[in-house]
Amino acid sequence: AVIEYEVNGQWTTTAPSATDVTAETTYNVRATLTGYQTATGTVTLEITPRPVTITAADSNKVYGYADPAFENAVMTGQVDGELTEIDLSVSRSDATDNTVGTHEDVLSISQTAAQLGETYTNYTFTVNPADFTITTNTEDLTLETTPYSGVYDGASHAVSAAASVAGAVIEYEVNGQWTTTAPSATDVTAET
Repeated sequence: AVIEYEVNGQWTTTAPSATDVTAETTYNVRATLTGYQTATGTVTLEITPRPVTITAADSNKVYGYADPAFENAVMTGQVDGELTEIDLSVSRSDATDNTVGTHEDVLSISQTAAQLGETYTNYTFTVNPADFTITTNTEDLTLETTPYSGVYDGASHAVSAAASVAGAVIEYEVNGQWTTTAPSATDVTAET
């Protein structure tokens, strides 16, 4: 039997084919053989975009430190050997915000799913951003205190304190209230 396909109004023995995304197209088909009635039918050809997912990994740092180098995002679903030129490096979209807490969906690649889809039309993309957490620094801020103990000399003397991190606010608790003024005394006082 000779099998023929009607492509663009012409009959051919070459079956319609496609490699890239193709909208559903219906073709007439016929089989002929001497001594037999011609058999007819239709066949459809459609190639839909392949789904690809790009996922960034969560990351974190301790407050007061530089952001770490972020892991590259992971891409899954692509045809082997394709899409290798997509930049999977991850950056932080709120890099100037160092508020302690979880910054949701701020780690991602530079291109959006829509931008990738426009460039790579055989694929549909899902880009999953990741969270970045900044934790409270529990180790780097220390306090060095300097007490005063001496014999009365008529001068005012104060205690002092220094923080290990510049910009730290030093407060003293005096009579149940916090103040930035260091306690001082001129007259004889009991040690407190």
